[in-house]
Amino acid sequence: MGCFYQPSIGDGEQENIPIEEVFEQLRCTKEGLTTDEGNNRLAIFGSNKLEEKVVQSTNSSFLCHFIFCFFSRRISGHPEEASSR
Repeated sequence: MGCFYQPSIGDGEQENIPIEEVFEQLRCTKEGLTTDEGNNRLAIFGSNKLEEKVVQSTNSSFLCHFIFCFFSRRISGHPEEASSR
């Protein structure tokens, strides 16, 4: 089964489409989808959910870098460099 919406107009003209044509192209009504049709589309396309990304703050990034440098100098046998900073 292909895409439900296949525009028949050029870019920039979407705001001029009559609402009846939008419903027709999306194969739905102003009342929405039936439960069966909703489940069918969910099975085909999956949930309408954005992927969550973990964002590391600047402060935590700096802290991680500092800790990494501190311990890497300790492990490499240069503790005086680590303690002088």
